[in-house]
Amino acid sequence: MRVDNGLAAGWTAVPHAFIDDYMVKANGEYVKTYLYLLRVSEQGELTLAALAEQLEMTDKAVLRALKYWSREGLIRLQCDGEGHLEGVAFLPVQPKKAAEEEPLLPPSDEAAPGKDKAPEKEAAAPAAGKAEEAAPPSGEKPSEGNTALPKKKYSAVQVLRMKEKDESFSQLIFATEQYLKKTLSGTDTERLAYLYDSLKLPGDALEYLVECCVEDGHRDIRYIESIALRLHEEGKCTLEAFKEDLRRYASDYPRVRKAFGLTNRQLTDEEKKRVDGWMDRFGMPMEMILEACARTVRTISDPSFAYAEAILQRWKTAGISSLAQLQEKASEAEAEKPAARSTAGRKNAKNDFNFTQRGTDYDALLSEIGL
Repeated sequence: MRVDNGLAAGWTAVPHAFIDDYMVKANGEYVKTYLYLLRVSEQGELTLAALAEQLEMTDKAVLRALKYWSREGLIRLQCDGEGHLEGVAFLPVQPKKAAEEEPLLPPSDEAAPGKDKAPEKEAAAPAAGKAEEAAPPSGEKPSEGNTALPKKKYSAVQVLRMKEKDESFSQLIFATEQYLKKTLSGTDTERLAYLYDSLKLPGDALEYLVECCVEDGHRDIRYIESIALRLHEEGKCTLEAFKEDLRRYASDYPRVRKAFGLTNRQLTDEEKKRVDGWMDRFGMPMEMILEACARTVRTISDPSFAYAEAILQRWKTAGISSLAQLQEKASEAEAEKPAARSTAGRKNAKNDFNFTQRGTDYDALLSEIGL
């Protein structure tokens, strides 16, 4: 990958406009990536893997940062015919204008024939209630394929103009097609245009949403749209807010799957609801959830969500919410046992925090546990 900033070797220049207008609004990883690229640009060549290693970031995180600065107009990404990154070229840093940029949508007379003329105010922001009509209730998982088409329509001409005028939207379309491994249909592109232009959801946030959904096994644009509408309805309209909300899709659900040994499938919606309850209703940290999953598999040799939930419920009732507290309780229980026990008695004794019986009668199994 070639990197060229056009500066002489031996020093690194950071434009004032970058510090004043761009740095403050970007997250730390994005700023770190930009500054380090400036520093190493005099080397001429470096690999994405080497860059990620130096920055202590993943390849995906570095690519996400590069795409962000590309959308901001500070760099130009050079790709081959298959979309693989070949080079990065720094562009002049222009101060951001205080005035609003030209609207993305063309004049209303360019709209497709037969479509109603949209009020100017609506073009700038969605009418109150639109997201409420399309979004699923807060906390509920959307049903794939049941989302209605957005009420605001975009013609092919409008979408094409948006792609030509807005690099961020163009990058969103490109990235979505890469994640979904297909060319988007006109309807799919229209849905993304609605989310991006009408609801004003950032391109990097939508791209992150697409990535999370694909990793979770969902490739339907209607499913992705329904989650975006819910996030918008809840006022979560930044990349950081998306990351916080979608953390379970990108991290927590996969960790539970791995703990249960479910490497050949995704969690079902019902299983996800159980995991959500463990975190929200029980208030259990992930370390405790993973411990309950591991003990479940060791005890009954089955990835039973019901059994793991019974374990977590007992811990919650006992006021145990960390591995340190769990170990402390186990030590106290061990110390309270009679010092003299027969060999048979020791063999049949039940440890307060380790299940030794097998079966599916969870109440019967757990009734023998004294916390």
